[in-house]
Amino acid sequence: MKPINLNQPYLSTRQSAKVLQVSLGTVQKMVELGELTAWKTRGGHRRILTSSLNQQLRRRKVGMQ
Repeated sequence: MKPINLNQPYLSTRQSAKVLQVSLGTVQKMVELGELTAWKTRGGHRRILTSSLNQQLRRRKVGMQ
């Protein structure tokens, strides 16, 4: 699998799960709960905004301190 570039505007759910170190299902639930901002492609695949993913990572980092 190629490296994940957090500078691109969006990531797939699988890429997002890898970055957050959670399951694919957890990322899908986070989208449904509004914890991550995403949209669906015509094919029904979710695309998560990288900015939303970065916000989630910052929230986790603050929570760990």
